[in-house]
Amino acid sequence: MKNFSTGCINAKKRTLAATLAALLSTGIFALSSSAAEPPQLRQDVAQMVLIMDGPRDRTCAQRKIVKTEVVESTPAVERWTLDRCGKLVNYRVRFSPNSKGGTDLDVQLEK
Repeated sequence: MKNFSTGCINAKKRTLAATLAALLSTGIFALSSSAAEPPQLRQDVAQMVLIMDGPRDRTCAQRKIVKTEVVESTPAVERWTLDRCGKLVNYRVRFSPNSKGGTDLDVQLEK
């Protein structure tokens, strides 16, 4: 599991977050509402999903997160749907609070 502490973000994550914010504003991808996490964590999940999906189809240069939905509320589990050049692909995201006040993420491709 990857630990993303929402309280401390290093310079690399700030740069990636700024890139994602720019992508959001240009409409390259759009996030549905997601009750399980604050905006920064939502951007972290979007970044992780897009990075994880990249190698799965190298011929596709356009990916867009088109939907998020709550699957379970305790623990928080969501399904994130990605449009990969016209093909819908689902990722399952599990959010777990950690002892440092941050959130651990487990992101898996749904089969």
